[in-house]
Amino acid sequence: MEINILQILILFFGFIIIGPTFLMPTIIAIIRNHPKKLYIALFNAMFAWTGIGWAIALVWSYSSKKISSKHEPN
Repeated sequence: MEINILQILILFFGFIIIGPTFLMPTIIAIIRNHPKKLYIALFNAMFAWTGIGWAIALVWSYSSKKISSKHEPN
């Protein structure tokens, strides 16, 4: 089996694009300092390969950091 330069370039650029895309929910949670960033990272690591798991982790990483309260002190 022989590997040529084109195959090496495809793999290299594939990892450059796919790697950060795969980790995007975790990166967003860390940048936003999400209180559940560890759980988002674990969920992303376990289920992102399904596509649906990646989408859930992405939405979760963008979710609100604070629970808003209707009753605020005056």
